[in-house]
Amino acid sequence: MGDLVNKLVEQGFRPPLVLRFPQIIGHRLQLIQTAFDEAIAATDYRGGYQGAYPIKVNQQQRVVGAILEQSSATGLGLEAGSKPELMIAMALQKRSNLILCNGFKDAEYLQTALHAQLLGLDVIVIIERLDELPLLLSLAAEAELRPRIGLRARLRGPGSGKWAASSGDRSKFGLTSAEMLSAVDLLRQNQALDCLHLLHFHAGSQINDLEPLRHSLQEATRLLLELRQLGAHNLDNLDIGGGLAVDYDGSQGNSSLSKTYTLEEYARAAVDEVSSLCDAAGEAHPRLLTEAGRATVAHHSLLVVEVIGEDGTLHQRHLAEPSAPLPTALQQAIDEVQSPTGSLAQKQKHIEALEQLTSSLFKSGQISLETRAWAESIERLALNKLRLESRQHDAPPMGIAELDNHLAETWYANFSLFQSLPDHWAIDHDFPIMPLQRLDERPEHRVHIGDITCDSDGEIRRFVADQRVAGFLPAHQLNDKPYYLGIFLVGAYQEILGDLHNLFGDPDAIEIQVEDGVARVDYHDSGNSIEEVLSQVGYDEEFLMRRIMAAGQAEHEERQLPLAKIRLIAEQYRRDLSGYTYLEPIESREESS
Repeated sequence: MGDLVNKLVEQGFRPPLVLRFPQIIGHRLQLIQTAFDEAIAATDYRGGYQGAYPIKVNQQQRVVGAILEQSSATGLGLEAGSKPELMIAMALQKRSNLILCNGFKDAEYLQTALHAQLLGLDVIVIIERLDELPLLLSLAAEAELRPRIGLRARLRGPGSGKWAASSGDRSKFGLTSAEMLSAVDLLRQNQALDCLHLLHFHAGSQINDLEPLRHSLQEATRLLLELRQLGAHNLDNLDIGGGLAVDYDGSQGNSSLSKTYTLEEYARAAVDEVSSLCDAAGEAHPRLLTEAGRATVAHHSLLVVEVIGEDGTLHQRHLAEPSAPLPTALQQAIDEVQSPTGSLAQKQKHIEALEQLTSSLFKSGQISLETRAWAESIERLALNKLRLESRQHDAPPMGIAELDNHLAETWYANFSLFQSLPDHWAIDHDFPIMPLQRLDERPEHRVHIGDITCDSDGEIRRFVADQRVAGFLPAHQLNDKPYYLGIFLVGAYQEILGDLHNLFGDPDAIEIQVEDGVARVDYHDSGNSIEEVLSQVGYDEEFLMRRIMAAGQAEHEERQLPLAKIRLIAEQYRRDLSGYTYLEPIESREESS
């Protein structure tokens, strides 16, 4: 991977880079389809399976296009949660293929869904709120259409995983039991009960345990059977929603970002629970639908960032002892810290005492900055020795085990956490991160990663380690060659949720195809220029140029700033507007000019 990134940079692409591998999407779709096919075959399930991709997970045209291309054999459905997403699905989906309509719906949304049906698409409008149903029936009657309708159930059982609150009886969407009965009555009154084709529920995104899903499947299947008993004889689809988890941290269920089951176990649980209840009732098996967005696209994309600086060596450099005599208390504290004797707990206590004393003496003016820096360097060296010594003990004192985290250096990488990894900042979502080169060398450094925004929150201090989350990333000694880090599993939500904090825009994005072991660039999107980002917050290029020229003219009139210098500043300003929002090497800026 490091060689690939070096080649891309040689071709003119600029870190940070989003690398997409569409073939991985195809592989993921095949894995999901195969898991359900095998579960269906093993249990003689007669309802079949249909997957649908929720566009909200990654709406990029190249991503949605790759999903449809890679799924041409299975006819993957699309799920839209808004009118703009429905318009994407309506334009891209093939004739007779499935579109699921979710989210809040007004008359225009519903009208668009009916138009999609007129164009030969298999559109199912899922009623999330009861007041949507009479509006849909009215519009369908005007268009002389028989709509295909779904109902979303608000189940009573709890969900699972990090987003469990999106399910259960306090969830944002879905009809209660009483509202279900009202919906059936309304459909019957309008001679449209035969239009009810689907029941939908959602057990939570990133389901990390199957037991809550099993309970939801049981409740939803029982509800489906009851609706059939009430006359919904065409109710032949059960949409179990999203939630198929991605194992972000490998902790095997010890966090909400992992999972305790395999893809095969997930499919078997869905098929088993539904078939057993339908068989007991003597009812036909419904077609099973899933909306597995995260599990479809998370793996196919990674973010490549370049380390551009460090501050660790400044803290560890050896300083000469100050020439001025030391206060007696400070000398005594330093002697205690440098003593080779004592337990780990005693040494830890001495270091803490030195830290407090140094700070107190400096604030009271009793020691100089030079003396303070020297004392802090002794403290840092003692902490490093304590960390190494603590590794030889099975049960180090409280706090000693966190020294690796405390002593981690801060390295800076050319990217914006808020633009490219918004979930890490907003909801403590961890992603696997690792160096992309020198993997045959032992990493001797322990680092945190800071971005280039001016916000102190723009830092990564949690890293996926061996089936756990650690407080540092192992890294190599920096040299004069570029050092790249890969941040994996970023294909779901990150690109679309990113914001313009400090006006850092979208990075370069590249599609990579691999054939016979050789990687080639298939397509690329250039990242935002400064001009593009500024236009999103209301700044027109010509307006900005007029302001710069006016400022230059004022300086010329008041302080005789040469006109040639004003032109030079203006020309550079205009060139900078077309530049990358991220840091660029000086040579690349000169080439672009």
